[in-house]
Amino acid sequence: MIRGRYAFGLGLLAAVPVCGGADQQVLPSCKRDTDCANGQACVADVCLARSTDSATWAIELVPVAESLFALREIPAATFPMASRMAVDKRGLVMGSVSRSDLDLDPMATFPARLALTFQSAISGKPDLQFETDGTGKSGGGPVEFSVGVPEAAIAGRTAARLRIIPSAPADRVVPPWTAMVQLPTAEISYPVAADMIVIEGVLEKPGGDKVDNYVARALLGERVVSNSWLIDKSGRFRLRIPRSAVPATLDSLTVDIYPADRTAALPRLLVRRVSPAKLNLGSVQLPTFALPETFKVPVRSANGDPIVGATLRFRTALPGAVNAEAFYVREVQSDRDGAVVPLIPGAAGAPRDYSVAVISAPGSEYASRCISTYAVAPGSTGGERIAATIDLQRKIAIGGEITRSDGIALAGVRITATRQGDTFAKDCASDVVSPPGSVNSAPDGSYRLMLEPGRYRLDYEPAPGAPSPLHVEEDVDVEVRATRNVTLPAARVADGMVVAPGAASVPVPGCEIKIWQVIPDAKPILRARTRSGDDGKFRVILPRRE
Repeated sequence: MIRGRYAFGLGLLAAVPVCGGADQQVLPSCKRDTDCANGQACVADVCLARSTDSATWAIELVPVAESLFALREIPAATFPMASRMAVDKRGLVMGSVSRSDLDLDPMATFPARLALTFQSAISGKPDLQFETDGTGKSGGGPVEFSVGVPEAAIAGRTAARLRIIPSAPADRVVPPWTAMVQLPTAEISYPVAADMIVIEGVLEKPGGDKVDNYVARALLGERVVSNSWLIDKSGRFRLRIPRSAVPATLDSLTVDIYPADRTAALPRLLVRRVSPAKLNLGSVQLPTFALPETFKVPVRSANGDPIVGATLRFRTALPGAVNAEAFYVREVQSDRDGAVVPLIPGAAGAPRDYSVAVISAPGSEYASRCISTYAVAPGSTGGERIAATIDLQRKIAIGGEITRSDGIALAGVRITATRQGDTFAKDCASDVVSPPGSVNSAPDGSYRLMLEPGRYRLDYEPAPGAPSPLHVEEDVDVEVRATRNVTLPAARVADGMVVAPGAASVPVPGCEIKIWQVIPDAKPILRARTRSGDDGKFRVILPRRE
């Protein structure tokens, strides 16, 4: 079934009328604003009421990147009071990051990606990010950078989070680091060796031969917190982690050791539960494993049609590693003949079990799936071998008609479905979910969207200039095929103008205007967006707020 906030019918092939709070009003026709009654405006040949209620919106003004202006957030505004809004000036944060006593070549440059993150006045979270590149000059100089930010952030001496991500070759020695800075000053010193946790070890084969051309790094969840050490012929690796980046217990830290050549058919090692009392891991040994054999894995629909563009992630545990867990992981894509993949078969003629996460291509009508057990047996002859076929089921079709609040079919509405909830499949150690589905409604307002079973957020965004507002539905539960007709909410019109800061009211063209509804203890919801014209003026379609 499909359960949503506005769903009234359900069941297999059931019609599910969905109401967005519409009036089913009759919208008078027009060609210009003067054709409409007082308090109305002409939008796409119909008269809509102007916004005159007391609803409060959060507004985000985003000037074009090459302009002299910067983003401005207005956390609370009403229309028509917000008819003239000024962007912020672009200010420059000049800063430097002093190099530490790590063993960088003093004559080498130190390139890095830097990101300043501020607290958003709209979301209340640190999610306003401004990025730039910086480079430390040869001879041991600091990493110098400048980044454009809203001038208000500098004038207000805003606290910001500075994230430094070293680039190659410096990332082989220097770990990522995050520090708090108080604008306008952004001059900080990188942690010295005494402020680092050092994890080291030696990568070896069974028997003691050293292994090279692997990369070692430390992860906290999915986030890299150490340098990425390229292991040479000595087999040694040395990982530095700022103490402030990880909990003191290190119980959530993982050391990831993987082949430097991602295409190489070699195992990957994971060292979990690192102990602060044993930061020297000693010998980390690869397991003994058979040479991979090439398999062709057919990927087909239930009726035997080949499925092109699916991503297959094969994963199997390899016993015998020392001081680590060993896995063999391969990722390939399917074509009309299937997916060609090198896989390590089982020992002594026995099959080896893999898990396979199959992720369908964007726009595919076939659902992703996790196969927890996929057996691969060794072959008696060389050359490419055919493995068991992987079948994918078709997604669930939902569709119907998109109409305006007066019941007229609405073309060009972009319907986007985003999967919600936990999509991580433990058996496959991977997220198993198709990319977001998105389609446009046809000239007659009809649409057809293919989705996997699950909970979705559905976004309905009319084409620019349409007389209907953007509409969002949360927690729509898709379980079976159904007809889902959607009437977009009644609309209100608001006019405004974006100007440069100062008293001259110089228009700012090309500025994106985003209008959000702020809900306590929830994420803000985007309710409308548009751009200012050459004269700085804009017209935006808002949903009616009760």
